[in-house]
Amino acid sequence: GVKAWAAALRSDPAAGLSRLELVGVGLHAEQVTHLSLALRHNRTIQYVDLGHNKLTDAGVEAFTMALFRSNTLLGLSVRDNCLTFGATRALACFLLKNSSLHTLDLSHNAIDNRGAQALAGVLPTNRSLTHLNLSHNLLGPEGSAVLAHAVLANPRIRHIDLAGNCVSESGASEWAAALRAPGCGLTSLNLAHTTLDDKSGATLLDAAVHSTSLLVLDLGSPLHQTPPPPPPPQQP
Repeated sequence: GVKAWAAALRSDPAAGLSRLELVGVGLHAEQVTHLSLALRHNRTIQYVDLGHNKLTDAGVEAFTMALFRSNTLLGLSVRDNCLTFGATRALACFLLKNSSLHTLDLSHNAIDNRGAQALAGVLPTNRSLTHLNLSHNLLGPEGSAVLAHAVLANPRIRHIDLAGNCVSESGASEWAAALRAPGCGLTSLNLAHTTLDDKSGATLLDAAVHSTSLLVLDLGSPLHQTPPPPPPPQQP
């Protein structure tokens, strides 16, 4: 069980393991506490995937409290774990203190506008995060808009995924303004299936054309997508 896995991690914290995937194994908050305390002393694991479990907000709070001083964790996925505002509040505190995490997957949860606001409040000052996945949550136009403002304030953020949320016209206009701004560093923006009408799609496409950084814009329809960049030439 989890206690045995945690004991193994503690027994040799310098072992060569770099990725830990515990996907769909029924983890709950108490078990995550044991695991995170073991990870606190590990110096090699860079990616942790805890997707499709039963962490809830309490599990994420325990994980972030144990690992906020980590300088080796680069990627964390807690997708599909029944997360709400409490988890985003804990992760916001974590991102204020942590300077290594660059990929955070929060997709397929129940995060609403309050959660988006909690994350947006720390994104301008965080200097490590580059990829944020909030797809298939409960965000509305207000949550989408505050994230657009936060991304504009942090040119290090490269990829945002909001697919399956409710961006609508007001949220789309904020993202279009962010894409047109010279300081925006986004290279990929996913707004597929976000209740956009044709007018909003056209506004975003126009902004994408004039963006100095964006390479991929996904609006959920072949007519509303910028093509992916060509593959790099193969070495002879």
